[in-house]
Amino acid sequence: DPDRSSTSRIQILAQPAPPFDGRIWQPLTDATLRAVATAVATGDLDGDGRDEIAVVARDAGRLSVFRREANNVLREFWTSASQQRPWRDVAIGNVAPESSLPELVAVRNAAPPLASLVVLRYKAPDAFEDVFLSPHLPAPRAVFLANVN
Repeated sequence: DPDRSSTSRIQILAQPAPPFDGRIWQPLTDATLRAVATAVATGDLDGDGRDEIAVVARDAGRLSVFRREANNVLREFWTSASQQRPWRDVAIGNVAPESSLPELVAVRNAAPPLASLVVLRYKAPDAFEDVFLSPHLPAPRAVFLANVN
């Protein structure tokens, strides 16, 4: 961060009117985070047709999920934070074939027997449940999802 800020800002841009050719963008909404974001992922975790935004702030040990409300305000509706087991990275995608919604996949710095790879599924209203927990040594630093079949 060039100004050595201790915060980050999420800003969503939208095209204001047709033609939607990518030439004109305007701010739709934004939010200031309490810490510097080090990883971001987007996906429709709750099935409402709009993507949620998952953010990792590694130095703060925080994983947060934001939703754009009807009034275009970005609201943090879920967070998990730990200085002892800080979150490192996040991805959103389909992991469990039986689920119609994507899962939140995150990695944290945790030694076995604690899980360092965590897969969470949205559970209304505004919560997540563990779907898969796996310990690794060393703990993963990054996570991404791909269809390898």
